[in-house]
Amino acid sequence: APSPTDVYWRWVELASAHLWARAIVTFGLMLVLFVFWPVPVGAISAYANLNQIGKVYQPIVDFIARYPAVYGAVQGFLASIVLVIFMGLLPTILRTILRHRGYHLHTRLDTAVMTAYWCSNALNPGPASKMASPHSFPPHT
Repeated sequence: APSPTDVYWRWVELASAHLWARAIVTFGLMLVLFVFWPVPVGAISAYANLNQIGKVYQPIVDFIARYPAVYGAVQGFLASIVLVIFMGLLPTILRTILRHRGYHLHTRLDTAVMTAYWCSNALNPGPASKMASPHSFPPHT
């Protein structure tokens, strides 16, 4: 038997039909999240370079440009840092969605979040980084 502190007591009394409906809605939300997650990640990553930032806030780019080594490091790592930040937000979003599914145990919710996060990491970073790459699209002629 699970530990009493591991049980979500408010979900225990839900009817199985209600739990099935929650599971279907949760699956739909997760599908939408996984399909459309690369879009904002790719868009933000595409603009996460010093040339684009310079169009919005030039003084910081001018300051960084004084130091070529720093400029190169920032230019090289900026898109990756943005991707890491987005991937760091993903478990919180997944937990919020999966919490409403109606899992009876905290450990089961944690397992579902980590499984969904693993699936997301296996499927999404490739398309997201490909969309963000300036070489992804042919040049305009």
